[in-house]
Amino acid sequence: AIDQGLNSAVIFSNRGNAKRKINDLSGAIKDHSKAIEINPEIYGFYMNRGNSKAMQKDFEGAINDYDQAIKLNPLIGKLFFLRGMFFFKGLIIFFHKLKNLKNKKRSKI
Repeated sequence: AIDQGLNSAVIFSNRGNAKRKINDLSGAIKDHSKAIEINPEIYGFYMNRGNSKAMQKDFEGAINDYDQAIKLNPLIGKLFFLRGMFFFKGLIIFFHKLKNLKNKKRSKI
């Protein structure tokens, strides 16, 4: 028997991937979220949504999705790589913002 729930979840996920490729990131995230809603046990759906969030520079959201994907399938090394990469990108952005804030405060003195 064909699992109609899984099939429709895969359709949403594939459409989300297509939307990400044309830079419709909000649409991609909505479709990946729908796939997850239908079948929350597929690690790839979280990875795909995480990739779209990372492209939006929502690194915290991406990391949360990669964490969930890792919980579902800890044998996929790519998930650890993606999680680590966007964790460090987020840190770099944070430190740049902190540095700019300190420079603004110094220039007011």
